[in-house]
Amino acid sequence: MSERPSQVIRVLAAMTLREMVRKRLFTVGALLTLGFLAVYGLGLHYAREDLLGGAAGTAADPRWNTARLVVGSQLMAVGLYLGGMLAAFVAALAGAGALQGEVESGILQVVAARPVRRAAILAGKFAAHALVLGAYAFLVFAAVTLLTHWVMGVPLPSFLAAGATFALIPITVSAAAFFVSARLSTLPAGALLVILIGSAMVGGMLEQIGAVAGSDALRSVGLYTSLAMPSDSLYRRVAALLLGDTAGQGPLGLLTQVGPLGAAAVPSMWVVAYALVYVCALGLVTALHMERRDL
Repeated sequence: MSERPSQVIRVLAAMTLREMVRKRLFTVGALLTLGFLAVYGLGLHYAREDLLGGAAGTAADPRWNTARLVVGSQLMAVGLYLGGMLAAFVAALAGAGALQGEVESGILQVVAARPVRRAAILAGKFAAHALVLGAYAFLVFAAVTLLTHWVMGVPLPSFLAAGATFALIPITVSAAAFFVSARLSTLPAGALLVILIGSAMVGGMLEQIGAVAGSDALRSVGLYTSLAMPSDSLYRRVAALLLGDTAGQGPLGLLTQVGPLGAAAVPSMWVVAYALVYVCALGLVTALHMERRDL
């Protein structure tokens, strides 16, 4: 008798969660994240001390209030960009061997031998990855933004909306990782994912430069790369939510338009909708492929 898909998804999700916790990748990832946050917090501390020293040693000086917003917002943009990149690469490394690696080791054959749909197995495994990686990304986001707010006094408008959008970054990468892992072995899958993430980063920077320079060609490069991997566009949306309003013209809106890490070309709310469609579409194609392939 076939087991109910919902029960299979819950069981596989629980098994995958336990497996992910045992992997050294997440232990190393956690240590690297703590190191990154420690260095970032130290940088914020020294930036504040230098600004106070340059403003006659008093936070009441108007020059200090202006400087802390300028420097603090730029540091927040750098911290979130690096944090998003870290979350994306952790998702890529975690998902590169999620399917083909288990096929080669024989684990997936044992699970698939039971009267369950392979799509339910895939859904359970992906749900665990999405839960862990989304929570990890949100914690990184909260740590970076709250540290900057506490040390530099940078305001945090749309905190929850920006955090939820930031959490989508590793989830979209994980969906791409499952799609690739269903077809390639772990090493080439990981290499392809790194190339996709790197291309999205470069394309996003070119899009911002194109927006400032008025170049439609450069902006098109960013648009096309975001279709293949929307991770960078999601970061730009987060930057716009935190450092300006949806049009990039809030109190700190000018700062979102400065430099390749800003949001001169502000992604609309539709980038979030596209990311969700992207995850669902890749999940559906991967499920159809796994149903038909020989294990």
